[in-house]
Amino acid sequence: MQAGLAERPRAWVPMSYVKLERRPPPWWRSQAETVDQMQAKHWDVTSRCSTCHLVMRVNLAVISKVSGGETSLWNRRQRCRRLHCTGFVTFSARPPELMQPFALMSAWPEDREPGWWRKPHGARR
Repeated sequence: MQAGLAERPRAWVPMSYVKLERRPPPWWRSQAETVDQMQAKHWDVTSRCSTCHLVMRVNLAVISKVSGGETSLWNRRQRCRRLHCTGFVTFSARPPELMQPFALMSAWPEDREPGWWRKPHGARR
């Protein structure tokens, strides 16, 4: 037995580190929920159509200007922009710390409900 290991107490646990590649999508969602946060952190966002397989780079500045900076691309699907395509696109993102993109799919945070669930002021549920 090594001299240094025998002297440590039984409850000693070595420090651990989780690689960024192994972090779950909810963790990444907590880092950049909105379009403005993704833009500030220099995330590379792409969209891919499930029907025609068109891949396009997403311009976060345009989305922020048109839909507002608080817009979220998580769990979002949009119609494909290719002419005569009837498919839907899903969004993928790659933070600068990662080499591979991942799908922007994650469970909704427990402390709030999805944006599409909110009713206009005065409407009944």
